[in-house]
Amino acid sequence: RLEKSTDVYIDLEVELSDKTRDYLYPNPTVRAKMITDKGISTLGVGVTSKALGGGILPLPEKALSESMEKGGKKMIDLYGNEPCPYGESLAATGEAMNQLGDMRTSMEDNVTQNFLCPL
Repeated sequence: RLEKSTDVYIDLEVELSDKTRDYLYPNPTVRAKMITDKGISTLGVGVTSKALGGGILPLPEKALSESMEKGGKKMIDLYGNEPCPYGESLAATGEAMNQLGDMRTSMEDNVTQNFLCPL
């Protein structure tokens, strides 16, 4: 059990480190394409890009939230009946980040539709 928990912690640390870096230091080229494109993909983690032939541009909030929720659930499953405060807090934080990403997408769509398009 100790080996499994160590593996989960290491995998989670690597994944969260990468996703957090992407969230804190976003690629300006991708961000510009996200602002100019209007279509929102509900199936993927991102915005559909007409410029990239219909590919999906990443939303760092969504990617980070999925990593947190997935890692939290793995840790909760690993501990079984015992309480796992770290796993529970990761799952709750992941859900909050997911809501933050939804609000950001909604705000960007609203600004594009009501402000940028009329110009």
